[in-house]
Amino acid sequence: VISLHTPLSKTGALATWHLLDETRLRQLRQGAWLINASRGAVVDNTALHDVLLEREDLQAVLDVWEGEPQVNVALADLCVLGTPHIAGYSLDGRQRGTAQIYQALCAFLGQPAVIKLDDLLPKPWLAQVSLDAASDPVWALNMLCRGVYDPRRDDADFRRSLTGDTASQRLAFDALRKHYPSRREIEGLKVRLEGESGGLAQLVRALGAVLV
Repeated sequence: VISLHTPLSKTGALATWHLLDETRLRQLRQGAWLINASRGAVVDNTALHDVLLEREDLQAVLDVWEGEPQVNVALADLCVLGTPHIAGYSLDGRQRGTAQIYQALCAFLGQPAVIKLDDLLPKPWLAQVSLDAASDPVWALNMLCRGVYDPRRDDADFRRSLTGDTASQRLAFDALRKHYPSRREIEGLKVRLEGESGGLAQLVRALGAVLV
């Protein structure tokens, strides 16, 4: 699995524009998954489209698109999941960013930061889950992740936005981002395991959930 989270830079020794170009895309291992949640142009979208057409073993999940709000519809059709640049749009992420600005301002003004992030976040809709420790790890992974956030809804909304002419597609892309509903992150979800936990406990911790 290759998951991209880098900023976009077109110049310098560490330029990331087309970091994954046609040459590198063709070197991906058999059965690789490519996830891009950084910036669209970090991956050469035209080259990715061509490589995906040739190699059915590769899987792509794209949240960002070269040229957005205009999306390469043909490329989107080849992706397992596609979303409209909303990977960082969780309620937790937005509030975390607000808290960082608040803390920096307090430090600049020499004032104590009396408000904490936990004071800003509402109680999550799914606060605690109980699992049999002998549960199948793949099933548990799916249940925990989709219980907090199911990306298939965003994927369906995104694909519906790709109809009509290019002007309509651009407007729809922006509208999905501007009116994005609140969603929570798995961090902080409490998970109780009944019985000997073994490897499932390690999986829960790796997801960022809290064992109770």
